[in-house]
Amino acid sequence: MVDNAIYIILSKTSGVTTYTGAHIYTGVASENNLTCYVVIHLIDIVPELTKDGVSRMDEARVQIDCYHAVKLNCDNLAAAIRTALDRYRGTAGSYTVDKIIFQDARNDFDEERKIYKVSQDYIIRQKR
Repeated sequence: MVDNAIYIILSKTSGVTTYTGAHIYTGVASENNLTCYVVIHLIDIVPELTKDGVSRMDEARVQIDCYHAVKLNCDNLAAAIRTALDRYRGTAGSYTVDKIIFQDARNDFDEERKIYKVSQDYIIRQKR
């Protein structure tokens, strides 16, 4: 799925892994006590409609949440992710990405856990 392609791209981007190490997850983070990590959420997939067969292109919406205990580092991690993904074209493992487009971002702070969060939304066109 497209979230796996995003995972591959981010896990091979030194600007991201400098902050996260191996703490990049799809769906849900597996550890609760982390101070820096990324979670990739696949929101939806919409096929490109054709008259003569199955869709050859899907358009997916993905939300990427960055978490860090230090606000500046959270912002820098979000910037590194955007640099890695925005307007990306190419292959990621066995996935062919036609184009990734940055949509928007939101900042938040989890008072209970004392951790900063930046959520980014992307549209990904992926060849099937």
